[in-house]
Amino acid sequence: MFNFINKIRGLLLITLLCLISACGSDGGGEHYVTEVNLTADKTTFPAGVSQTIEGQAIYNDGEISDASSGNSLWTSDDETIAVVDNKGVVTGVSAGTVLINANYLGGDGTASGAISITITEAVLLEIEIIPSNKSVPLGLHMKYQAIGTYSDNTEHILDNNSDISWSSSDATVATIDSASAIADTLKIGETTISVGYQNLISTSVLNVTNESLVRLVISPEMEGETSVPDGYKIKFTAEATYTNDSKVIVTDDVTWHSTDYLNLNPTSPNGTFEGIEPSMEEVTATLDLITSNAISVTVTDSLLESVAIESNEPSYPIGLPKQLIATGLFSDGSEKDIAKEANVNWLSKNTEIATVNNDGVLMPISMGKVVIQVTTEDDNIYDEKTFDITAAELTATIVISPADILLAPGEFHLYVATGLYTDNTLHILNGKPGINWSLSYGEDPNYNEGVSIDHRGVLENQYQNSRALTQQVEVNVKVDGFSNTEKTYVNLSATKVLGVSGNLSFVSPFSVTDAALLEFTSSIYQTLTENGVSGPENGEFVKLTQQSATTECANLVYNRHDDYRLPTSSELMSLWTTYDNSGDDDYQLYTEQKWSVGEYFWTSEPGEEEGSFKIVDLREGIEGNVSVYSTERYFSCVRDTAALD
Repeated sequence: MFNFINKIRGLLLITLLCLISACGSDGGGEHYVTEVNLTADKTTFPAGVSQTIEGQAIYNDGEISDASSGNSLWTSDDETIAVVDNKGVVTGVSAGTVLINANYLGGDGTASGAISITITEAVLLEIEIIPSNKSVPLGLHMKYQAIGTYSDNTEHILDNNSDISWSSSDATVATIDSASAIADTLKIGETTISVGYQNLISTSVLNVTNESLVRLVISPEMEGETSVPDGYKIKFTAEATYTNDSKVIVTDDVTWHSTDYLNLNPTSPNGTFEGIEPSMEEVTATLDLITSNAISVTVTDSLLESVAIESNEPSYPIGLPKQLIATGLFSDGSEKDIAKEANVNWLSKNTEIATVNNDGVLMPISMGKVVIQVTTEDDNIYDEKTFDITAAELTATIVISPADILLAPGEFHLYVATGLYTDNTLHILNGKPGINWSLSYGEDPNYNEGVSIDHRGVLENQYQNSRALTQQVEVNVKVDGFSNTEKTYVNLSATKVLGVSGNLSFVSPFSVTDAALLEFTSSIYQTLTENGVSGPENGEFVKLTQQSATTECANLVYNRHDDYRLPTSSELMSLWTTYDNSGDDDYQLYTEQKWSVGEYFWTSEPGEEEGSFKIVDLREGIEGNVSVYSTERYFSCVRDTAALD
């Protein structure tokens, strides 16, 4: 009955469109649509998963228009297998294969296209929340995503499904909207974010901190890009620095500004500006009453003269998606990647070999040659490139890079997995369906204490102040049954940065491990083994002379900063006053902040006697004077955070 009604509905609609437009006859006109091509990132997925179908309408003169979303009338041949809404979002209902149809009206004619969608019997096994166990300053939003792992070893984004539910265990700390999966932070504290779907639940801890915003810095997404032709877009990112020296990408949280919206208009997604009229404008962002640096942007009247599809890889194996680049050359000599511009369309001329979506992501399907075309809607400028889709298979050789890095608390890094295929070609595997990243420590194959790595290969050190010693964790990846061939480690630094009054950021003493990873220039140094009272039991920390400590601070590059120095005595005392100020035997800089304080700290301040320097005991807040030639001592490096980086 569903099929019969659906087909009748489709026939009536097509008939109505034909009456209006003479069903594709030229009717004396010269511009009419001839065909509609439909593509999807995935054409096979389990019941309950949703997938957006993209459409391209091709006209008799070669013009390509968007036939996606509400531009077409969407129907399913069998709604017991899959349903489709008016925006082309298909949701699997039960196992089987079904045709999804799009009827498009354009110019002097109509055309329809269809795509075959297969719904599998795979069962949802687990849900991963991204990000996992996150700390965020009060006032920021947090966007979550749910990734489902299924019994056929596939992963699918569950965000589009209306049946998925999000919740917060403490709505006074943060609330989360089930439709957008965006959490709003309301007060300092901790709450558990939960996602539920198909009787499975996954959780992630959200810690809302009291860190204050120190500065806001914006930069072009493409380094050095400060001009945009009218009709095209330029993107920016915003990074906030907080009192603990942590950095947070806040592109979606800030308010974006242009000096004249009529010439350079803020648009979606956040951080994107569209050039309207030739001019020179300034772009800024604001957050919590703080204004970012200003970037001058020139909107030009240059015209697109040519476009070229660029790729360093002329062939791709089946099943490995790849982002293509479309480099546009403009009349003023400038170049710009226009692959994702709204007025640019992508087309595969051999959809049985490979498809390409509207953002230029190529999906190889079967062996053969595929011609990929990119064209502009307005002036018919285009380029074509032929790619070989091979049946090459992944070998056991997988390399993860970088191999060994140090991550500061709160810092994150993208790992890249590169695989060798049987045709002796190398390909980046990130984004390949079924790729699985994991962490291990000792005998624990699924280590996640204070650290997480998501399905993209993004790893974040979430230790904050929970550990006193740097810890080394192994990074693993598994693709098509193969694992990385060489061990890769990440060193999760416990070197804590403490802020004072929003003006100073102090780095805690360095362990022997930290000194090696940071490549200290002082090859000879003494160590102190802590006793568990003023530092982690049996933890070894570096002691240097005053001169060597001064040198190491000047050379230090940590948490993406290189402007450290040795602090003065008054600055160290302000640190002790802020985080302890008790004078008792409960050394709070260690017990609360995990700083090792079992030795006096050098300062940059000369003492009262010639040849002496002041030192500070951060256990009890005591100042002293010693000869510059005296024994080695602890040191902390400080940077001025009031000044713009």
